[in-house]
Amino acid sequence: MILSNAQIRDLGIVLNQPLADNWIQKIRPRNSAVLKVPGDNGVEIAESDKVMIDDIFLVQNGDDYFILQVTDVVVTATGNNDHYEFIIKKSRR
Repeated sequence: MILSNAQIRDLGIVLNQPLADNWIQKIRPRNSAVLKVPGDNGVEIAESDKVMIDDIFLVQNGDDYFILQVTDVVVTATGNNDHYEFIIKKSRR
């Protein structure tokens, strides 16, 4: 399911791969958001590398700023219940 107001999007799966290996496990920005990784003022990226535990992403959409820290990456061998878990901090303006 894609939420219409989501700031990031998971890239989904590769259909011709076995279930245990088909998750692309990358994210990209959506809805005019900007995705960055830490660095000098953040380094803008169009798409993440493979998302791993402890990765940190910065998301900006207009005046909204978020810091995402990946706390878990759950890969399932059966079904497509793969998912990420994040700690999310939002700026207040």
